[in-house]
This record gives sequence, C-alpha cells and structure tokens, in this order.
Amino acid sequence: MIIKQARESGFRSLNFSEKIQYHLDLRKCENKIFVKSVRKEVNDSQLASDSEKAKTFTGKSSSFAYCIILFITYLTLN
Repeated sequence: MIIKQARESGFRSLNFSEKIQYHLDLRKCENKIFVKSVRKEVNDSQLASDSEKAKTFTGKSSSFAYCIILFITYLTLN
C-alpha cells in the first residue's frame, strides 16, 4: 500500500512513519530486482517533480537571493 502510494504520488507525499515503513517493506522484499526497479522509479519520478517545482523560483527564497545578489554587486562595484 505504501509502496503503491510512493510510486503514484512520489516519496515526498509520504509522512515520516510511512517513509520508515516504505524502507522496511523494501528491505523485507526478497526480489532484489523488483526493489531496485521500484526505488529507481520512485527516485526518477521524484526528481522529475522536483525539477518542475524548481523552475519557479518565487517566494522568500527568490527575495533573499535577489537581495544577496544586489549586495554582492554593490560591494563589487564600490
């Protein structure tokens, strides 16, 4: 159930206790080829969704980065 949720929604959709159970379930599985393929699939889908989210650089992080860039530019020019 948890492995299915991770495959469909991504690893970050799991809460802390579900993440622990996910790793324990994969460790218990005897078919190591299946475990490798599930981990690769979950990691690849998570990387794809993370890269989509990273394209939007908004909010506090962008404001902070903008201020730091301006500050460094100011120090460089003076």
